[in-house]
Amino acid sequence: MTLNHNREQLKRKKIELKNTGDEYKKYTKDLENKEKEVKNLENELKKLNYKDGYVEELKEQRCKLRNEILTLEEEIDHFESKYPQIRFEYQKPDSNFNHNSVKGVVCKLITVKDKNAAYALDIAAGGKLYNIVVDTEMTSKKKYFNMVNYKNV
Repeated sequence: MTLNHNREQLKRKKIELKNTGDEYKKYTKDLENKEKEVKNLENELKKLNYKDGYVEELKEQRCKLRNEILTLEEEIDHFESKYPQIRFEYQKPDSNFNHNSVKGVVCKLITVKDKNAAYALDIAAGGKLYNIVVDTEMTSKKKYFNMVNYKNV
């Protein structure tokens, strides 16, 4: 009886061994496929020149630049509140008005590097620095500029 029992157990174990061997081959093949896929993805990643943490660096840089922009906008607002004559805002006089035809206030359009030259320009030009620059005479005659007392267009 023990012999028969052992033979039956041997048959079952051989079947289990065969099934386990087949599963092993299947899993080995799957592993090889996954390793190839990982290598392909790594090669594609190298082609992209991606560095670890690059996205985080860009986000941090964007945050710093936004803070810098906010600081500069505050400085501009402070300066414009000190000198309100350089602030120029307008609305479209009509629906087909081109915003690019209005260039802005003269003092915002020029850059002077030397402080002495800037002072001399301020003395010589005086109030003319606060005139509005537009592209054509027709633009300067638009109704809105006259209504808001911008006679220096």
